[in-house]
Amino acid sequence: MKPLLPFLLPLLAGLTLVSCSTSEPEEEEVVGIVGLTIREPVSDETWIQVGTNNAQFYLHSKDQRFDEDLIALHVQAVPLMRPVLDEADLLTYIQTSGGPIEGTMVIDDLVGKTVIRYHTEQDRIENPARFRQVLGLQARPADVTYTRTDKGILILHPESDVLALRVGVWRNSYHGRIGEHFERVAADFATAFLVANDMAGVRQLQ
Repeated sequence: MKPLLPFLLPLLAGLTLVSCSTSEPEEEEVVGIVGLTIREPVSDETWIQVGTNNAQFYLHSKDQRFDEDLIALHVQAVPLMRPVLDEADLLTYIQTSGGPIEGTMVIDDLVGKTVIRYHTEQDRIENPARFRQVLGLQARPADVTYTRTDKGILILHPESDVLALRVGVWRNSYHGRIGEHFERVAADFATAFLVANDMAGVRQLQ
């Protein structure tokens, strides 16, 4: 099952009549990852940033010609179909609703913050065309089976009880492994994210 892609809030419908009033228009509420601090990954690799209001990726390709070994560190806002109370409730929601992801999930602790650690593997998943374009890569050969392995943490969004945050790394490659080095880079990336957003040391009440 593919991860759900985050989507923007619907725009207000209808026309607004023009008047002589000089009052400022009301600002729409912006959710997603806007306002969150996301530190660049710390490693010897060159990372290319790609993002929207709802997701931010840092991309690195092991191949300079084809997108056959692509690594993506990511922070993504994931919409939920109901409010959740905490990470334990979020895990219950995932297990009972079939979303937002499938795979191995377990409650854990990271720098004093309650998190859900997840691990998924998906075969024959194409890389986004936008990623290939940004990196200047050609499409990979079609006759090889590729596996995208994704590991990281899920937490409740600090500003919304109907959004989760997915912070981690995926690697789409013919060998299907993230590798010890990139798992270590991803662990530091997730830790830096929690610390930068004042979520370190925040455990849910038992």
